[in-house]
Amino acid sequence: NDWAPLATVGSPLLMTYLLVDVSGARLTERYLKGRPGFAEYQRRTAYFVPRPPRSARR
Repeated sequence: NDWAPLATVGSPLLMTYLLVDVSGARLTERYLKGRPGFAEYQRRTAYFVPRPPRSARR
């Protein structure tokens, strides 16, 4: 099981890359970029890691 430590670290890194760059976030951003209100939504919303909206934070 020499591959187990590599899989433990590599799997989450691979999934993050796939979710952010290959599917999901970047494709959605490209699709919605020209829509009204999207720039404001981007400004107050976290890109990938959940957090409170900017208006609720100090």
